Amino acid sequence: MTSPLAKHPVIKWVRRWVELGHPLGTALPETKYHQSMEPEGVTMTKEIAAVPPESVRFHLLGPIAANKDGDPVDLGAKRERRLLVALLSAAGRRVSRTELVEWVWDDVPADPTRALYEVVSDLRRKCLDALGLELAAKDGWYRLDVLPECVDVNRFRALIARALESADEDRLPLLEEALRLRRGVPLTGLDGRRIEAYRHTLVDDLRTVEVLISQSDIRRGRGEARVPLLKRLVRERPDDSRTVGLLMYVLHRLGSTAEAIAAYHGHRDRLAANGAKVPQSLRELHVRIARGDRDLSPEADVFLGGREIPSPSSAQDDDREPDRSARVVNTIHAPVTGENIVFGIQNQVR
Repeated sequence: MTSPLAKHPVIKWVRRWVELGHPLGTALPETKYHQSMEPEGVTMTKEIAAVPPESVRFHLLGPIAANKDGDPVDLGAKRERRLLVALLSAAGRRVSRTELVEWVWDDVPADPTRALYEVVSDLRRKCLDALGLELAAKDGWYRLDVLPECVDVNRFRALIARALESADEDRLPLLEEALRLRRGVPLTGLDGRRIEAYRHTLVDDLRTVEVLISQSDIRRGRGEARVPLLKRLVRERPDDSRTVGLLMYVLHRLGSTAEAIAAYHGHRDRLAANGAKVPQSLRELHVRIARGDRDLSPEADVFLGGREIPSPSSAQDDDREPDRSARVVNTIHAPVTGENIVFGIQNQVR
């Protein structure tokens, strides 16, 4: 099963640059924009403005903000900020007038072309001129000329792309560095249908990274430190079977088997209330935990993202042959790589 983040357009973009000969970890190209990233049939010859990455920073992983040389810049009213988010979320690609109108207004104005022109003018005057950036427009398409690394979301996803390409032992520092870019709830202070959808995507991405970090620590026997995080993730989405399974696993290994079983029962009851059933892999994990098994493989592997790295005491604690009568079919035994990271159960109730 491929990581959801691995399919993200920006991560595909980073990988595309690698295919073009740019090593991971270096700055993305600062001059011509690659035409493979433009809408089909639309060509742009203008070069991206060579703004030094250190001089301009946009923050979307928290309250929306912009800085130049460390000083905050006024982003204008909500309409201008929605427009700015729409342009930044495109990561350098051109955006159509129609799509920008959908970002700025939930209810389309009577004259959307004129209304968007006014917002574009306000954004240029209030924000972009102060940042030294240009908003290019041609034939109903718009693009903000800003280097990708100037936007925290792009740096976040570039780090995730590097992590997915890295060996397991090198992945954790990159994931933690990516998560440190978070400054609160993404896009705090903005509303609107497109904003809410984008916020949900960013929250999901951040959550996935938290799960990846937890999996990495748990596989190495450092699960106790992740219990508060896992409990928060379960509270935030009590119908997410992958985090419930991770929490159950850690609690059982720490000796809190009764709490692990209680977490399962609570999850089962919540799913039942929504007309859903507990996934088979989680039911099998519950059986092993309730039976008091010390070795929870392979049931736990689905939630750990790969084979557990056993602690030195595991073999001594339980010399019994594990019961092979109940096994999940889709167990992952391969090492965790960018292409086979397992996030657990995907059939969440939303």
